[in-house]
Amino acid sequence: MTRRGKNSLWFLFISLSLGILSGGKFLYLIFITLLLLILYSYYSIYKGKKNLYHFFWVSNRILKVGDSLDLGYKLNNTGILPIAHAEITCIISKRLGDMRFPVEYAFLKPLQMINIKKEVICRHRGYYKVGELHVKIKDFLNLFEEKIVFNKNIDLIVYPKIHNINSMKLPATEYFGTFRVPYNTHEDYTSIKNMREYVIGDNVKKIHWKLSARVGRSYVKEYELSANTKVNVFLDAYEASFIKDISGEVEEKIVETGASIINYCLKNSLNTSLSFKSVDKAYIEGRNLHKLEGFLKELIGFQAKGKIPIHEFLTNESRKLSYGSTLVILTPKLNENTFQILISLRQRKFNPILILVNDHIDNMVEEKKREEYIRQKGIETYRITPKSNIKKVLEVSSWILEDKEEAKYY
Repeated sequence: MTRRGKNSLWFLFISLSLGILSGGKFLYLIFITLLLLILYSYYSIYKGKKNLYHFFWVSNRILKVGDSLDLGYKLNNTGILPIAHAEITCIISKRLGDMRFPVEYAFLKPLQMINIKKEVICRHRGYYKVGELHVKIKDFLNLFEEKIVFNKNIDLIVYPKIHNINSMKLPATEYFGTFRVPYNTHEDYTSIKNMREYVIGDNVKKIHWKLSARVGRSYVKEYELSANTKVNVFLDAYEASFIKDISGEVEEKIVETGASIINYCLKNSLNTSLSFKSVDKAYIEGRNLHKLEGFLKELIGFQAKGKIPIHEFLTNESRKLSYGSTLVILTPKLNENTFQILISLRQRKFNPILILVNDHIDNMVEEKKREEYIRQKGIETYRITPKSNIKKVLEVSSWILEDKEEAKYY
């Protein structure tokens, strides 16, 4: 009941008391009139709450960051009494679209339906529930009010945005085709990929004797790439690495970059894995685009809440990797510990690639010195800011060959 309603009850009580004490018919008339109005007001709100129904809808339940989402609701008064005042608030996660629907005010006639539609641009990946509607109804005298919460609970999935990279410089891709690699560990002898004619220097153990006898020329077997040449993507989820990332833009960009690299690897049938240690450890691997959805679901849950620094995580995980593996490391910081583990990985014949994702490119003298040093050691490095075009930074065709250093910064 509103304050005005409480005042009306006091006035009703006073008019009844005065009528009894004075015996005046006019005061009784006021009492009866007020009583009827209050009863009607209460009854209209009581029936309005029972007769109000809603339908909530969304244009799509699976989207990616940057997509627009149409969502709306229909509110239907199925009764024969009007609802004089309806205050409607649609609740959505601020993180989803970085917006809040304005409050709508409506007068609902008997059997009337109102339809309201909104457009939201999905700003952040995640799992969301939409469909919550708060409705406050009041009678025409503003004496009573009722609050109604409708909750449709529509599940919404927003995947990270993927940039379509056509060509990226990854050591693992160098072993495709007839390229001769110097390490036998790069081949999986349980899976034949191709046949070709024998050339001097080939291992005689690879000769396909039956085929060679049939065609009269020596042919050797080429094998699929082993796990040694797979691409291992590591995301830094250490909480302290994201202290300056108050808006969450760096975290979002790391996920977006990781998703784009994984998409490129799976598109090219590279054996790919994703690892990070947030609240819990996440790990997934695959070799084709059928696995992409699984990777994206893991990335949706990425949060910078880890307690283990990236250099410790890399130290532990690298012990499980095979010789010659490619490690793509995405982190906001290149501190001394990360610098040392990158040098160590290179010395142990791994192929580390560093992708620095941050928004403070100035005043980083020490970090730039470390970056320059590891680049001289043959470790590819890239720098990405929240406003960078990921495709331009990572794609080989976008580099200016005469000056690669400048081409990597956008």
